[in-house]
Amino acid sequence: MSAFPPSDAVGANTPFFSAIPPSERAELRALGDVRPYAARQTVLRVADPGVSAVVLLSGYVKIVGISVAGAEAVLDFLGPGDIVGEFAVLDGRPRSASVVALTPLSALVVPAPALRAFLDRHPRTAALLHRTVLARVRQANHNRTEHTGVARVERRLTRLLLDLARRFGRQERAGVVIGVPLSQEDVASCVAASREQVIRALRVLRRDGVVAVRRREITLLRPEPFAGWAAPGTSAKE
Repeated sequence: MSAFPPSDAVGANTPFFSAIPPSERAELRALGDVRPYAARQTVLRVADPGVSAVVLLSGYVKIVGISVAGAEAVLDFLGPGDIVGEFAVLDGRPRSASVVALTPLSALVVPAPALRAFLDRHPRTAALLHRTVLARVRQANHNRTEHTGVARVERRLTRLLLDLARRFGRQERAGVVIGVPLSQEDVASCVAASREQVIRALRVLRRDGVVAVRRREITLLRPEPFAGWAAPGTSAKE
């Protein structure tokens, strides 16, 4: 991933579960239950009470909020090692977004009282979780500004792909494959565009030999153009 331009986006972070010491990972595992979830299953639902947090052990999810117009909006994508549902556990308020599985999941479900007691015993890990929460809030604010502003759809799309490649990409011979299975509808929702606009933008990137697209899989073939295309005030060529 070092071939890609360095991140200037707020909120770039190592997944929470991967960042804590092995002994604390084992302790946290013992506090919860590992549960499977099917693709498209709702893991957490908006407005529900925060009775637990969920650590993703394998698989990917999308975070889905409700727009001011009442429509669903994809806010982010998360994967192995990430924790979800921690907002409601920490502040005691109802959940602010839903979490929906994109793939089959294995997830550790930790009851809220057990997680709070665990964090009391491990102040450094508690501080790490609070930094994770703050990074998510900053990233959400950044995305809201980026994805609803006047920037061209191509620019919004390239910034999203670059962010996902940094977080979830795996290096293969052809390029960096984004591990998250992305539907055109979810991408369009995340960048505040129509599905047709996303299809046109991907067509431009494919034409220029920058990405390869297969069903729900995007590969970044050449990192160099992303440095310019994802920068403020620029967009992909037409």
